[in-house]
Amino acid sequence: METTVINDSTISGVWCQMVKIIRGHTGTELSPVLITLSDIDPVASEAFDPVRTALDAVLINREFNSTNTVANTIFPQSLYRFAKFDRQKLYKLYLDLVQRIKAIDRRNKDGIYFERLIRFDEINNWNQLDFVITEFNGRPGVRKSMLQAAIFDPNRDHKRVAQLGFPCMQHVSFTYSNNQLTLHAFYATQQLFDKAYGNLLGLVRLANFMAREMHLALDKVSCYVGVEKLERIPKWDPALTSIIENSQQNLIHDGKPVVCQGS
Repeated sequence: METTVINDSTISGVWCQMVKIIRGHTGTELSPVLITLSDIDPVASEAFDPVRTALDAVLINREFNSTNTVANTIFPQSLYRFAKFDRQKLYKLYLDLVQRIKAIDRRNKDGIYFERLIRFDEINNWNQLDFVITEFNGRPGVRKSMLQAAIFDPNRDHKRVAQLGFPCMQHVSFTYSNNQLTLHAFYATQQLFDKAYGNLLGLVRLANFMAREMHLALDKVSCYVGVEKLERIPKWDPALTSIIENSQQNLIHDGKPVVCQGS
């Protein structure tokens, strides 16, 4: 397959484009996919969105996690607010809660993205995000190759099993130019129906957190997906059709409907 390139300023726009593109050809996969969320507004991303609301209703009805629950695995936005935007307090609160979070949902038993980012392993307790923030703020001209964080750990994640629910995201990196921050994320695979929207929402939240702590403005969120899969719902399922058919009239950007293109 050729690389599928998707550019939009809204998560809903990206998500419905991917569904339409998969529906436009045989099979249930896109490989690879390059997503760029440009001019992303983190405040608008948290506002009421009819597409996200409709998707959440279908997800919950079919016993999948909501988009917000998925997003929280990458960045716990509500806990950051509870910590009064004190990142050190956020880290402590999260690590105090992480075992309870894993116990509540066994799908998190192998790990959670945010945990790996702030405590890569329990031996060294290495906080990768705080290292990036501290080094960037500590001196001008810090080398850009330093501004990255790993999630995949071969010691724990190379397992001989047919399917592994975690981690699909391998790493994140951060670039900056003209006082603007871009987050880059790499996924080996991603499930479009039940994970992609929440993953993008979590990445936007993480990018906004990093921009705030690094005293930069958020510019873009870029995401490379090796294989985007639409496996957990039939691609012509009536519930999915309803979301996509209503998306053009429901997606609003700058006062104009967003047309979900696809080919």
